[in-house]
Amino acid sequence: MAQQFKDQYARLGINDEVPTDPIQKAEVIYQAACRKLSLNPEDMPDVSRVRGKYRASQLSFHKLEIIRDAIVGDREAKWNDYAEYKWGSWFYLNSPGFRFVDSYYSCTNAVSGAGSRLCTFSKNDQDFFAIECIALWAEFHGGVLPE
Repeated sequence: MAQQFKDQYARLGINDEVPTDPIQKAEVIYQAACRKLSLNPEDMPDVSRVRGKYRASQLSFHKLEIIRDAIVGDREAKWNDYAEYKWGSWFYLNSPGFRFVDSYYSCTNAVSGAGSRLCTFSKNDQDFFAIECIALWAEFHGGVLPE
């Protein structure tokens, strides 16, 4: 478990070591987020009518939404509030593969490499969300993690 994200792990109720494999780590975080929100992790959206090549990204987006809500609670962004910072993430999608670039904040607009619905309200929360859940972000964006 990354020391810099100790607070985020604690908020999710994860006090044990997490796997280092990005896919397994994202699953542990998703399961913890579901427990925190009293959701059944097996309850996934029905994507049977979505084109096959987009199904995985839809399921990843669902998991990212659950994790985001577990991190920030019920707080929603107020897009007209100039004083409220909304943190999003930027990713590289090229050779050698999908990877995190940085978190940034926006006061009022909804421009985001990560998607405005997936914003958080602190850089540390967004860094945790992007770095520790990189496998879900890669699947959502259609990228491949570096080997």
